[in-house]
Amino acid sequence: MPRSRTDKLLTTALRLATKAIEERANAGDLEELALVVLELDEAIVRESETPPKRWTRVL
Repeated sequence: MPRSRTDKLLTTALRLATKAIEERANAGDLEELALVVLELDEAIVRESETPPKRWTRVL
């Protein structure tokens, strides 16, 4: 997956997560967030992209 696609997915995930925290997102928003996170995970594994160092605390 091209880096630009990964960046777009990260931006989308951040936007949806922020909405979930600040605005009490609905089930559809949370489902979309889950799908974006799964797609990011697959992209990282498939393309052997290494997660940013700040992710290592979470992963």
